[in-house]
Amino acid sequence: MRKPIWKIIKKHTRSSAVLSPYSRYAIKYPKGEIVKAPADSLGIFCFKTQKRAKEFIRPHAHKNYLFIKVEPIGRGVSPKKINTLYFRLDLQGQLIPGWTLSKNNTENPPEGTICYPAVKVLE
Repeated sequence: MRKPIWKIIKKHTRSSAVLSPYSRYAIKYPKGEIVKAPADSLGIFCFKTQKRAKEFIRPHAHKNYLFIKVEPIGRGVSPKKINTLYFRLDLQGQLIPGWTLSKNNTENPPEGTICYPAVKVLE
């Protein structure tokens, strides 16, 4: 078994933490299952350490999320840029007040980010 990494998921739905449930990129993470990333994505967005995963979500919101261990499958990629459009929209797909969209909607990923084509959910 490879060294586990960390995935953030919504506590009540076990789905992708930052995406609208209506997004085709919003994936469910049932314990014990192998989950594959959509073919046209960077992969499953994970963190190398639990510390980095917890830094990504504001502390007052931790109660709404699970920080779970997953086993990476395939070759990991640390993206140089990520599309931040999804991070700037609320659950109904509306722009969060105070946020703007840049021309290309990209920025540096959070520290410790790594993406894999698939993961096995351990917790």
